[in-house]
Amino acid sequence: MPTREPLVIQTHHPWIGPFAERDQLYAIEREALQELGLKLTIVGESPDDLPEDMLRAVDAVLRRGWDFPRALLERMPALRVISCPGIGVQNIDLPAAAELGVVVANVPYATAEEVGNHAITLLLAAARKLVRADRSVRSGSYDWRLAQPVYSVRGKTLGFVAFGNSARSAAEKMRAFGVKMLAYDPHVDQATAEAYSVQMVELYDLLQRSDFVSIHAPLTAQTRHLLDAAAIAQMKPGAILIQVSRGGIVDQLALAEALQAGRLAAAGIDVHETEPPDPAHPLLQLDNVIHTPHYAGYSEEAFREQKRLACQTIGRVLDGYWPNWVLNPSVKPKQPLRPYPSESHS
Repeated sequence: MPTREPLVIQTHHPWIGPFAERDQLYAIEREALQELGLKLTIVGESPDDLPEDMLRAVDAVLRRGWDFPRALLERMPALRVISCPGIGVQNIDLPAAAELGVVVANVPYATAEEVGNHAITLLLAAARKLVRADRSVRSGSYDWRLAQPVYSVRGKTLGFVAFGNSARSAAEKMRAFGVKMLAYDPHVDQATAEAYSVQMVELYDLLQRSDFVSIHAPLTAQTRHLLDAAAIAQMKPGAILIQVSRGGIVDQLALAEALQAGRLAAAGIDVHETEPPDPAHPLLQLDNVIHTPHYAGYSEEAFREQKRLACQTIGRVLDGYWPNWVLNPSVKPKQPLRPYPSESHS
């Protein structure tokens, strides 16, 4: 540990709740860090909320809000680690962080099962027109025909755009529904996919063959608007699109147009390009779209685990050890960290 007490800050995002309730909102993080002998300082939604001398003294960041461009990283010379209690690390300049010796880490596994479950929930709800049926009961019409037509899931084809942990979680369960499964992911080989009864294909092949398309890719410069108007035009007529990773992967205006025109049957969307979305956005005007407020990864158990592991990352780095999941491995020559003892054999 450094000789002075490390300064660990928790950056806030309004998605978590009102900043005035910060002590309650971040109680798990505070407790987990206390067990590691570290104190947590909760700060606001912008680095402008911190005095410059405090910003310069920050050793570690538990990130819920804030962008981290190079200009900000250069103002934080003591910073050693940014720990993200989830998967997404967009808006962090990873090459600059590596160059400046800042380890950036996330927690890729804690919410994978919940995201996979949520994708299945949206798929089945959209296919069964569940929200429309619910509204028919609440309105007093009580007419099942408002959901027509509904088709069986069995025998249909489900395509995963990216085949990481959450997609694999969904694939394990969807086998029981009797679907055929495809996946597009340049980083996954067929041998790995075969364990899940999934065939690896190219993106446009997947779009043309799939009755259901479920998106699980991270948002990067390469995946932004991966499903643009041209890609959406390749989708099978009457297909259903499920989006549970990041909103920017789909051109959501092009998606709205395809849904309005009837080329696609429905969509289930947990993530939006702008969050919260503009209430006037075309997607929010359609009754064949189910929206949820970016909570696919949430369960009480998963929430607690991802926070605990994010705190563990900070403890390890400040103790001189590498964390489990480093997202900018080119930082390694800049950091004299050691393998964690239980992992030194790997």
